[in-house]
Amino acid sequence: MQYNFKNKITLITGSAGNLGSETAIEFAKLNSNLILIDLKIKKLISLKKKIISKYKVKIDCYECDFNNEISINSFLRSIKKKFK
Repeated sequence: MQYNFKNKITLITGSAGNLGSETAIEFAKLNSNLILIDLKIKKLISLKKKIISKYKVKIDCYECDFNNEISINSFLRSIKKKFK
């Protein structure tokens, strides 16, 4: 069965790690737009470049520490502002 996530958004935490980055690539193959989240923003930007060189999806990257309430609130404000 082939899934199509075109015009959908997949949010992936831990995207800079091995499992998270592979998950992001698999969802990009299914035409999903991505929200990538991790503490390592440079790795996220590198992953974003790698994915958009092969797949026509939109990708937003966010640095967030889910062990820190201030970081989480900042991330949520950014998401609400962008996606209303």
